Amino acid sequence: MENTYQKNKGGRPSINAAEKKIFKLYCYLDETENDAFIQFKKMNIGTNSFHLKNALFQYIGNENNQVKKINKETIKLITDLNRLAGNVNQVAKHLNKNLTFDGASKIEFMKNQKEILQLITEIKQTITK
Repeated sequence: MENTYQKNKGGRPSINAAEKKIFKLYCYLDETENDAFIQFKKMNIGTNSFHLKNALFQYIGNENNQVKKINKETIKLITDLNRLAGNVNQVAKHLNKNLTFDGASKIEFMKNQKEILQLITEIKQTITK
């Protein structure tokens, strides 16, 4: 006779992998928004998760509230701007330490400054399109 062991015999059924996935959503509310959410929750029965899901799906379902996508060109411009801002920050730290500011550093700083201004105008142009 074969002896078989059944897991969760007569108990709660096993959950498959797709149901085990948990996605976290973080949102920041100011005091008035938080108070409004708490009042809404008190008037309706359900968990925070339930109310947030409903609000999110209603917001997305509205055609006027579709998520706007940022194109790759704009993302690249922003990345370049962040890189240049890091370089400018290094030069500023160097100057704040009262170390000497040699000619090569000044030339690099001026070059970065021009590139930053150019990137800012390019980003403004792509965003306003």
